[in-house]
Amino acid sequence: MGDMVMDCLGRCFKSVSSISYKYGKLGETVSESRTLAVKNGTTGETMTAKMGYQSNYLGQMEQVTYPDGETVGYGYYTVGLVTSVIGNHY
Repeated sequence: MGDMVMDCLGRCFKSVSSISYKYGKLGETVSESRTLAVKNGTTGETMTAKMGYQSNYLGQMEQVTYPDGETVGYGYYTVGLVTSVIGNHY
C-alpha cells in the first residue's frame, strides 16, 4: 500500500495530502488540520481531520481535542509535573 492507510470503514486514504497549523499569541500551536485524499476507484474526495490544542500561560498543554470530539485534559503540580490525564469521549 505504500503511503496509503485504511480507516475502520475500509476506505483507503493517502496518508496525508496537506497539513496546516494555527498559532496563538505566544507561538503555541492552537490547531492542526490534516487533509487526507480518499482513494475510491477513479473518484477522489478529501477528508479533513482537525485537532485542537489549549495551553496555559506557561506553555503547558491543558487540553487536546481530537477530530472525533474526544478531549484529553492535563492537570499539573505547581512545579510543572503532570498530576492527571483525563479523557472524555462523546
